[in-house]
Amino acid sequence: MECKISLGANKFVSIPERFMAGAQTVLVFESSEYDLGELRCTITDGSFAKRHVVKGGKFDITEYCKKAGVIEIAVDLILRGTVAKTWLLEPFVVRENGGGYELIPEIALLRNEVRRMKKIIKELNTKINDTM
Repeated sequence: MECKISLGANKFVSIPERFMAGAQTVLVFESSEYDLGELRCTITDGSFAKRHVVKGGKFDITEYCKKAGVIEIAVDLILRGTVAKTWLLEPFVVRENGGGYELIPEIALLRNEVRRMKKIIKELNTKINDTM
């Protein structure tokens, strides 16, 4: 499975949508503003941090999608041996889904939790008002 990530002027990059991790899970970096000749990625889940040199704009994250957790990735654009620009990808949650794994942008899960909490608070307020 490939997921296209557009790297632009903003430092923070959102993950476009949830996707399933497969036998080969690859992030494909593209940009209309920058020449992505040499990229280095740092990936972490809180217990480790690894740096990778990205060739051809493709970063294989298959080995990091084999257990549930939260993954964060920073992408550095290297020009003449120094970091010229850094992008921070939105963290994504690796969730087990029927024997496979699904990658979900963390903000999508947080929005669902906020929606659920608002609904619960509304129900509690209704019950409190009904007892008074």
